[in-house]
Amino acid sequence: MKLDLKHNNRYLIFIFLIFWFFTVIGSSLYIGSTMLSIRNILFPVLFFIIYYLRNYKLNKSQLVFFIPLAALFLYGSSTLFFHGISDIEVIKDYFYFIYIPVLYYCIVLLSNKFDNDFFTTIKWFAHFLIYFLFAFTLFEFITDIHLPVHAPNRFHIPSAFFTNANDLSVIMIQLFMLISVLKKKADPQWLYTTAFLLTTFIVFVTLSRLALVAFIVISGFIFLSKSFRWKDLIINVLIIASTLIYLSTDLPTAMSSKTTVDRSKTRIHSMTHLDYGEAKDSEKPSLNTEGDTIVSSTKVRLDIYKIPFNNPKEFIFGYGFNSDKTIIQKYKTLPYKIVNSHSYFIQLIFYFGWIGFSLMIFFFGSLTVYGFLNFKQMSFFLPVLFVQVLLLNIPSSVMRFPLVWIPFFIAIAYYTNVRKKKEKPELKV
Repeated sequence: MKLDLKHNNRYLIFIFLIFWFFTVIGSSLYIGSTMLSIRNILFPVLFFIIYYLRNYKLNKSQLVFFIPLAALFLYGSSTLFFHGISDIEVIKDYFYFIYIPVLYYCIVLLSNKFDNDFFTTIKWFAHFLIYFLFAFTLFEFITDIHLPVHAPNRFHIPSAFFTNANDLSVIMIQLFMLISVLKKKADPQWLYTTAFLLTTFIVFVTLSRLALVAFIVISGFIFLSKSFRWKDLIINVLIIASTLIYLSTDLPTAMSSKTTVDRSKTRIHSMTHLDYGEAKDSEKPSLNTEGDTIVSSTKVRLDIYKIPFNNPKEFIFGYGFNSDKTIIQKYKTLPYKIVNSHSYFIQLIFYFGWIGFSLMIFFFGSLTVYGFLNFKQMSFFLPVLFVQVLLLNIPSSVMRFPLVWIPFFIAIAYYTNVRKKKEKPELKV
């Protein structure tokens, strides 16, 4: 019997979920290269889905949002001709970069065809991923067996499938953000509460600083919208605090921190002490074995962020893919060895200059205007938009981390879906 993919919602949605799942476990997983290879092999399935949905079109709003992404893709592709392909890293960056507009197009087409079936399936899958990631993080805590290969001094950072613990926070927050967007009144409250609890635990254990701010914004808006009960917040805070205190008794963590709580204190301290100035000897930053100054990673990133703004004329057109290392080593003055901006927007300026940055600003700007014009139906989308901007400044390799776009694009599809019922989202101010 011939398989009719055009009219069967199960197969195309299921294929997309497989892609999403392997994108999660293939993002920086270093058990050999098996999962990473599977993830890369699965990227072309997006084109497969688009092919079978080619008769469906984007509505006017979806098209407006797609235009800057498509323009960014075209301009980014042109840099390959101007700057050439110097090494395999350039090809890798480009390979992942092209899937940003492709992801958007694929997700929006799926939502336009399958409507509620798509969003309902996505919601429960997001719940599954939250439980899945939490389970593996807890596994690492309990067994001290770390699936990715860590550097020795980072061996106790909880990270599950991610070599960078911050990436775990980003994905957990985005998943919780997504189920908050898709939540219906009929959904079990305990399930939503559990998702909040697990996400909060991961955020406070990894303590990615911007992720913490982003999570406070999302959870604060949810509580103010009365979609969540305050007693649940109190219970969750008590459970998490008790767990962290218990873990802090004998759980070593990263670098100079002795416990989970110590690590959190260290990272919070680095957010409020950005300038050492003429510090006392006891307060001056220490040196590593190579004689390099060890300073706050926040200060390092701020120094990197200043590069294009201090040299605006040098970044009109950008320097092409994988130019981070060359640019940072050329312009920085402090003895840092960090060669990644940890910011999608700064990487855009490095790669594609102010032109590429402007296209992305237009994308987020058009979404903001659309959100305000449809405020009654999209009030929750505005904090989602703000949080996405924050989260794009966290992953260590944002150009190679297309996973950070999937939940956000699904949220856009939900609010702009052409056949969406006129039911207002439950989350509202």
